This record gives sequence, C-alpha cells and structure tokens, in this order.
Amino acid sequence: MEHRVGAKAARLSRMLAAGFPVPAGFTVTSHAFDVYLRHNRLDRNLMAINAPGSVDAIRNGSFPADLHKAVSEAIKDLSASQLAVRSSGVGEDGDDHSMAGQFDSFLQVAPEAVFEKIKECWAGLFGSAPTAYRRKMGADGDLRMGVIVQQLVDASMAGVVFTMDPLTKSADHYVVEWVAGLGDRLVSGQVEPERIYLRRENPEIPHSFPDHIAQTLGLVHQWAGRAEALFGHLVDMEWAAGDAGFFVVQSRPITRLSGENTAVWTNVNMAENFPYPLTPMAWSLVDRFYAAYIRSILGIFGWSKVILDRTAHVVDNLTGLVSGRIYYNLDNWYAVMHFFPHSRWLIRFLNHYIGQKIPYRYQSTPGDRPKAGRFRLMWNRMAFWPRLTAVFLYTGARLKAFELSFLRERRQWRRVPYRRQPAAKLASTLSRMLSFVERRWAPPAMADILTMILPGVVDMLIEKWLKENPETISVKLFGGLDLISIQPSVKIWEVAREIKKNPGLSRLLVRGEYEALTAAMDDELVRRVRDFMDRFGERCYHDCMIIAPTFTEKPALFWDLVKRFMETNAPHPLKNVEVNAQGRENFTTALLDRLVPVKRIIFRLILARSQQALALRERGRLLQSFLFGEMRAVVLELGRRLSTSGLLPDPADIFYLHFSEIEQLLWHKYSCPESVPSLVTQRRHSMAAYGQNTPPQFLFMNRGEIARSRQGDNHAPQDTSMMTGTGVSPGVVKARARVILDPMDGNSLQAGDILVTYATDPGWTPLFSIAGGLVLERGGLLSHGAIVAREFGIPAVAGVTDATQLIRDGDMISIDGHKGAVTVEEKT
Repeated sequence: MEHRVGAKAARLSRMLAAGFPVPAGFTVTSHAFDVYLRHNRLDRNLMAINAPGSVDAIRNGSFPADLHKAVSEAIKDLSASQLAVRSSGVGEDGDDHSMAGQFDSFLQVAPEAVFEKIKECWAGLFGSAPTAYRRKMGADGDLRMGVIVQQLVDASMAGVVFTMDPLTKSADHYVVEWVAGLGDRLVSGQVEPERIYLRRENPEIPHSFPDHIAQTLGLVHQWAGRAEALFGHLVDMEWAAGDAGFFVVQSRPITRLSGENTAVWTNVNMAENFPYPLTPMAWSLVDRFYAAYIRSILGIFGWSKVILDRTAHVVDNLTGLVSGRIYYNLDNWYAVMHFFPHSRWLIRFLNHYIGQKIPYRYQSTPGDRPKAGRFRLMWNRMAFWPRLTAVFLYTGARLKAFELSFLRERRQWRRVPYRRQPAAKLASTLSRMLSFVERRWAPPAMADILTMILPGVVDMLIEKWLKENPETISVKLFGGLDLISIQPSVKIWEVAREIKKNPGLSRLLVRGEYEALTAAMDDELVRRVRDFMDRFGERCYHDCMIIAPTFTEKPALFWDLVKRFMETNAPHPLKNVEVNAQGRENFTTALLDRLVPVKRIIFRLILARSQQALALRERGRLLQSFLFGEMRAVVLELGRRLSTSGLLPDPADIFYLHFSEIEQLLWHKYSCPESVPSLVTQRRHSMAAYGQNTPPQFLFMNRGEIARSRQGDNHAPQDTSMMTGTGVSPGVVKARARVILDPMDGNSLQAGDILVTYATDPGWTPLFSIAGGLVLERGGLLSHGAIVAREFGIPAVAGVTDATQLIRDGDMISIDGHKGAVTVEEKT
C-alpha cells in the first residue's frame, strides 16, 4: 500500500483498521501524482536534476478534469469547513530515515484551497530541504508522493509523544510535549511546549494537572503503546484533542537506532540476581562465567571453539556494565539467536523468558554471523532439530550426572583447605572453576534452553487454542512443582520445630545466644544443622553478587531464620506445595476439558515438559549459587593473603580489583603496584556513586558511550494508594507491609507480613515461608521470586514501579496476585 499512498497514509490506514481514533479523510494517491505529471508534460527524473525549476512547474500546473472531479467529490463527502492537507511521501517515515519535518503539511485549509495545497505538497518533494536531507543521509529517495486530506481537529491541545527519550535514548519513559491549540506551533518551534515524562509501565500524571489534560495524557500513553504493538517498533506519534475527542494524526518509527556502532542494553531480569552495582572482582568473574556459559550452549549445537573464537566479539560480549550494573547486550543475544534456524521464533522465546517487552527490530549484519564454511553452516542447521530433541529428552539425566560431577570437582577444589593453599594456588583454583564452567556447564544451560522455549510455547497455545490471556492462565499452571528451591526452607523448618520442643534451647535461640545453643544441641539436632550447612551453607542473600557472606561464613544469618520460623507456627512448607499441586491439577483438568482430544494431549505433554524444565532450571540455579559461593571463599582468602603481604590495607579491598589484576599482582606483572590502595579508594567512591543512581532499564548506547540520565525532569513518585504490576502468583491478601532492601541488615518480617522489595534471588527463598505475600519492583512470570511464590502459595505481584518508595514500612496493604493490583489501605 505504501507505494500507492505514501508511508504516512499507509500507517494511518493501518491504525484506522485497528480501531485507532483517526480523523476522517482520504488520500490522493501517488498514481494521481503520475497522472498530474503526464497531464502537464513533466518528467520526474529531469525534475530531480533541476529541483528549483521543478517546484515552480508543479505549482503552475493544472489538474486533469477526472482527477479534479474525484478530489472535489471526496472533499464534499468530508462535509468540513476546515481541512488538513499533509504530504505522504513513499519512503518517508522509514526505519532508517524518517524525513520528519522535510515535507509540507497545511492546517486550517478551506475546501476551495485544497487543490493548491496538494500541489504544494507535491512540489515539496523537490524542495531544497528534502533534497539536502536525502543527500546528507545517503538516501536517494523515492520521488513519489501521496497527499492526505482530513477533517481538521479543532484542538484545544495537540502534541507529540516519543516512546523513547530522544536525549537519553532510554525507552523507560514516554516523552510527551504539547501546546494549546493546533500542533503546527509545536512543530515549527514557535512556542515552548509543555512536557512530561510518563513511565512506560504504570504512568503517573501529577494531581495538579486539570482533569481534561490528565485524561488526554492518559489517552496519549494508551494509544502510543498500542501503536508500538501494531507496528512492532518505537514510535513518534502526533495527536490532537478537542471537544470532538482524542485523535491520532500521525505515527512514524523512531529512526537511527541501530548500526555497527550502536547497541541496545537492558537489565530486564538481570536486576533480580544483580540488584546493585557489581564490584570489579564480582564483574570480572561474572563476565567470564556468562561468556563460558553461552559457549557451552553453542557447543551443544555443534559450534566448535575455533568457530566461536572467530565470533568472540559477539559470544564473549553478551553482558556489560551500565553505571556499575550488569546489563544484557540485546543486539548480541539476538545475533546469537541468528546462529540457528527459526531465529525469529527463538528471539520471541528469549524475550518471553527474560521479560523483554519493548519492541525492537534487530538488524543482523554479516560480521555477527558465525565464521564457518558453507558445509559446516549447512550441517549445523540440519542438525539443529535432532540436537534440540536430545536436549528435550536427556536434560534431566545429564543434569543429575552433572550434579555429581560438580560435587566431585568441588571436593577437588577443597582437597587442600583454602586457608592452607598458597596465593598462586588460590588464583589457579579460581581459574579452574571458570574453566569447569566452559567445559562442563552444558546441562544447566540445557535446562535454561528448555525454560526459554517451552513456557513460551505454552503461552502461545493458551492464546491460540484457548483464546485467553496467557499471563492470567500461566500463573495457575506453574505452582506446586516441589522445586529444590524449597528444600532450604524445609531444613530450616525442621530445625526450628526440634528447637521449639526444648524450652531451654528455645530461650537461647530467642536471646540470640547462638554459640551456647550450638553447644547445648543433642546429636540429632547437630546432624540436622550440619546437613543444612553441607547442602546449602554456601548460599546467601544476593548470592550472584559474590560480596554477601554465606551461611557458612556467618551462621547468625541461619539462626536468625530458624528463630523466625520458630515464631511463625507455619505448617510444613511441603504442605503448601501439596495444596498448590492439587489446585494446579484441578485447574489444568478444567482447562484441558475445553480442548478437543488431540489438542488436549499435545497441550498436556508440552505443559508437563515446561513444568519439568522449571524444576530443572532451579536445580541448575542452585549449583550456580554453590559455584559463586565457592568463588567468594577463594577470593576472601586471597584478600587475606594480599592484606598480610601489605598490598591491600583490608582483605575486603580485593573486591575492588579485577581477577586479572590479582593475577598480575601475584606474578609481578602489575605496573605500579604501590598505586593499588589509591585505586581501591577511587573505585569505592565510584561504587558508592553508582549505588545512588538508577540507570534506565532499556536504552541505546554507542560503543564507548556513558549512559546519561536527566536531572530534575522526571516527576518524582507521587503519593498514591493504588499501584499495578504483573500478577505472578494468584491469591488475595491484606496485611502489614515490610519493606526490606537487604535482609542482611536485619529485618522485622513477621508471619503473614507482605514482603516488599526491589527484587529477590534464590537466597531470599526462606523468607517466603514467613511472608504472606510478595510485592516486587522487578521480575515477571518466570523470575525466581514468582516461581517460588507460587510454590509457597502466597499472592505475588511483580513489576510494581517504585513500590519500595510508594509503600512505607508498616503500611497496611492489600495485593491481588491475579489482577496484579496493589493497594495501600492504611498508611503509617
């Protein structure tokens, strides 16, 4: 259609068909322009050479009788005293070149003046500004044009909305600008517009705004989001509002977002495991872990180390840092998906898995593709399905064998206690851990592959076969799975139960006299505590950050949990799992009854595999926690050695050095080692500054660019009693809110309280046994917090923006885990 009416008109036509409020009108087609040129004996190609003369030739031409009659009748049918006439160039508003503002638009046009304005639009193709723009952008341009004629919106306010901030290149907020009256003054820059930044999710409009402005801004946000969904990209949308209602008058893609020097970064589900800036040591280890992890995945599908080394700029750079926080390089992840057949579907599943909802069209480049011979590429594509089938069939068995292999390897790392290993040996042990990931981490990676694909397939079937919203159905299909994540809570509950039977031990526990308690325990209780420490002692809160002490390092963290469990009188954690499993099965049966037998069998099979995949992924995550805990133990011992030798003032300073720097120090390859203390001090200051700054969740950056944030432009979170997010675990509860950002700082969580926090990782799981509900600023249906909340059967809502600021500790709140609603019922 675009070649007939131009890009702008084609987009308006699509929006009109999709139910958008578009003003009534018609389009003079590009073919009509051809007819006009032939009638006036004008040659388009010669006109492009002599642009100034072409403008006058078009203006001075006349309309053929048939064309004049058709346009006149269309104008009459609009029954409007004032019209808008807009250019709609073929090739205008493209993904790479928008040509915004280069062509003419005319408002408040009388019906009898429409023909002259149509000629002005056509003449604009050859104007000096469009010609210069095409040359500058390297675009030859398509010299065809449609012209839109519409009823003029008698606007009391009009403006534009960008679904990405043009300055910071962040897509977290919509930028809305508007002026009173018609929008031409905004486009021409005649007046300074009003401006507001609306959050992409859960937008807030200041209470001080008049009702008609607040309502209009709500509609702007709503229709801009729908325009993104319709076109599949970020948009720049013009709108107008008046007594006749709200109207969309134009939508174009936001351009120049991709290129060899540009990448898109997002931390959508990274914030769950890495909620704070990473220290240099943690980053250097995590970065190498993810590089080894993705290489192990690609190895499963036949990509050799030689081939991967040739594409190292992609596979070894899947993550990066923005203001000290870890982010996905989304371009590189999408490039990896293009290593395989059916990459479009794999990207869709990846987005579903990590919760990436912002529309972004990745453009594959030859430099991002595997450097392999034609036969190897053909073979890997042919072998994709057999290899993926093997992942479906054998992941469970391979992961079980891997668990034993990991434990054997860990015993080898510990064969000589870390405190007795020389510093060089400790560094070598750390390298062996990273080498183990690259050589052997394929089974946990296989579990992640299954979790990426299968729940996405389930959601597709829910949408296609059951005609339901997957988000409201999936939360009931993935609870009561008896995940290994529950086991630490089971062990803690059993220890708490035994202590509660003994009044003397209970008093020691309540008073926090943990050493005396340990000395007074009988053999059975000692066995239970030792069993917990052997199996889960290397876990901790924020375990992926590597900086938090583990239960083994700081047993008081374990005993604090035991004390809270003893005080709750909660039933055995597995009781909740059994209840949720029965509820899930009943719901699944009722759901499947709506399908014909063949579809019922297919759906149940894929659902069962999806549930198994989640359970396998949790087992892999547990092993990852063990690995990071082991790395922390080695790093701490290295810190003690370097402190003793005088290289570091404090053992904890080692976390502010990269692992490669430690290796250089140990082997006397570090230039100017006397500068290390001042370097550590500088990095500590930088980390503190990063902690005070929250960078965007989704943004575009050039190579080497530093993320920018606006200062003072965004509205601070308003005092509101109603918030929304994504319901990730069903149920309704009303209780006291406990805002906890770091459990290690101590917390007042009591039985039945609603836990409110930024994000949770596996180390938080025991707190879920105490909480009566969960509110998270980050996360989605497949995040760890959501999965475990469903296991414990507590209502949970994720993605509640600024929840830890809008909800005060001690507020009485209610949450609806089905609707994704959070309400502050009573403030403290």
